[in-house]
Amino acid sequence: MANLEYDIPLESNSIFHIASISKQVNAFAILLLEEDGKLSIDDDIRTYLPEIPDFGTPITLKHLANHTSGLRDQWNLLVMAGWQMEDVITTEQVMKLVAKQKDLTFSRVKNIFTAIQASHFWQRSLKKSQECHLLSLLKNAFSRSLK
Repeated sequence: MANLEYDIPLESNSIFHIASISKQVNAFAILLLEEDGKLSIDDDIRTYLPEIPDFGTPITLKHLANHTSGLRDQWNLLVMAGWQMEDVITTEQVMKLVAKQKDLTFSRVKNIFTAIQASHFWQRSLKKSQECHLLSLLKNAFSRSLK
């Protein structure tokens, strides 16, 4: 069932907000690209996302995976900008808010970067680094591992 309260069946075209699950999938794809020599998890995210301000210290793909980037939580940014949690929020909208950040919230000391925001960055990094479709990348990786 897609919705138990309203007795709505699950269909092949049902849309889900997969939230934190997408971080693991995107991290896996990034690691596959690193294995193929197409990028490094130590790359500065500005290589792929030049709209992110330079805070005077690199933010790497590894920092995103480890939640140690120092970028503000997307939900806090959205609330401060007047968004409601039920609003449809796109990656582009999150990126615009993050690009307005003036400084980092910490210097690699504690975990603030959320899994959902990490997913937005992972997806953009994947797209910008390879212009590839995530599902195709994962399908090829799984095919390789089954051989």
